[in-house]
Amino acid sequence: MIQKYALVTGSAKRLGQDIALKLTEQGYTVLFHYYTSTHEIAKLKKYFLKINKPFYAFKADIKNKNQIKKMAKWINQNFGQLDLLINNVGNYKLADITEYTIEDWDDTIASNLNGAFYCTHYLLDLLKQSKGNIINMGYAGADSIQANVNATAYSISKTGLLILTKSLAKSLGHHKVRVNMVSPGHLENSIDLPTNYKELIPLQRPGTSEDIFNAILFILSNNYVPSINLEVTGGYQL
Repeated sequence: MIQKYALVTGSAKRLGQDIALKLTEQGYTVLFHYYTSTHEIAKLKKYFLKINKPFYAFKADIKNKNQIKKMAKWINQNFGQLDLLINNVGNYKLADITEYTIEDWDDTIASNLNGAFYCTHYLLDLLKQSKGNIINMGYAGADSIQANVNATAYSISKTGLLILTKSLAKSLGHHKVRVNMVSPGHLENSIDLPTNYKELIPLQRPGTSEDIFNAILFILSNNYVPSINLEVTGGYQL
């Protein structure tokens, strides 16, 4: 069996962790990325020890290009291969745009958009060598331009990430590197899951990490899909 390597940013907890663990079940060697979630990483390390599998994790501030460059160097020196990059980190700070602080604005754009670019930039040679995949995590409505008063910076960052996705897909197609986006709607563990979600979601349930991972598997299994934004929303925002 050919060994495949995947990096999932923000994979210490929540959706990122779920995706990383499911990739492990699919035979990938997953390189976990974290920054402040040291407790969760320690628990993951114990879990991998229990199931007798090697555990690899790198601490880096996604907003800091020098730290991301070091992470890319670590991957190249220790593994020499990368088949899948999932840019999952997504800072989600809510506030009316007129009350949004400069610090929160900078942090959101830097985490959600710049960080994805940094990871792609520094890991691109490895992904070209493997003819690998990049999957960026978006959000429902990333392809529409509309007011989002309480999540303006987040919306801008994810719409920008969609443009980056399409630009990379077009530029890297001849290298057989595919770049796509998966955009979740309301998930069962969303921090702002509305109580009236049955009225908002036609399928009348929030999404699960399994739903998101099935979308990722679809992209990975179809080598003629280079630039889609696959919304996994249960019909939310139709």
